[in-house]
Amino acid sequence: TAETERREAAVQSIMASRATSIDKGEQLEDLADSFDGYLSWSLSVYRRYNVEETYHLVGSYEWETAPSALGNDVFAVTYNSNLTYCDDYAPSYSFYSKIYMLTGGSVIPVDHVSFDDEDRLSFDDGGVSVVQDLKEDCPSGGMGYAYTTKNHAGQISYDVIVDNSSATAATVYAQYYHQKNEANVGISVSIPRGGSVSLSNSKNHEKASGNPHITFAVNE
Repeated sequence: TAETERREAAVQSIMASRATSIDKGEQLEDLADSFDGYLSWSLSVYRRYNVEETYHLVGSYEWETAPSALGNDVFAVTYNSNLTYCDDYAPSYSFYSKIYMLTGGSVIPVDHVSFDDEDRLSFDDGGVSVVQDLKEDCPSGGMGYAYTTKNHAGQISYDVIVDNSSATAATVYAQYYHQKNEANVGISVSIPRGGSVSLSNSKNHEKASGNPHITFAVNE
């Protein structure tokens, strides 16, 4: 127990030395971005001006190129043990993609998919996740033509509150797991305290490299 407490104190000290303060009503100036070859992540933190130690987290993602398989991809915005979910403000989730028709060597825009539905989000002790089925919103083709979707983009946002009065810093993570095949498998997501993500049928998914994270000062 003593060794665990010593290590936690050391980690807190390191985090605090790297943490940037956020004034009330302000957004952290430095955004955290990543790109793994086809998907880009952007993670930002905004501090609520009228509530003590409450922060609004926003994770935005976009496919720069088409994914290699269309299936149940998992997106999550998680946090370390110094934070907890706060329901003072409604969470949100949105998704958008364009649908094109491929025919006669031409690519013709024909439709788009767009929704804003927080009911798609799953909440757990260590964060919030969503399973996005890239295949379900793509219509089937016909004789002489095929449909494809491009410009996939989504966003997860919600509030957290600092629940550790002795903490000097907190860390938020954006995480992405791509389904590397198109097998028809169910999936459930769990996020324990601390921000790690556990997937059922995880052998069908691969975690993207370089997922971004942000560390910021708290209890100042």
